[in-house]
Amino acid sequence: MLLGGWDTNLILTAQTGLPFTPTLLTSVSNAGASRPDRLKSGKLEKPDPANWFDTSFNVAGAAWGVPQLYTFGNAGRNILYGPARVNFDWSFFKDLS
Repeated sequence: MLLGGWDTNLILTAQTGLPFTPTLLTSVSNAGASRPDRLKSGKLEKPDPANWFDTSFNVAGAAWGVPQLYTFGNAGRNILYGPARVNFDWSFFKDLS
């Protein structure tokens, strides 16, 4: 009775990061939230939780810039992704019935 009736469960959930759209704090297009001009990819080779994508803005070699007045930036919708998530659940139990 002590050796029998043991069981286990395993659940593994792996998800890619959620997409998001970079926006400017002020409206350059005069039509709501403006997007910046994308000058480089914006993705980092080795992202970490403190710096997940390139935040350089309006400096030499920057990934992002301010678009011309009354225009929309060329940065697309959902072009960057947040960190991926992995969750591992495991249980080990005995059935006493």
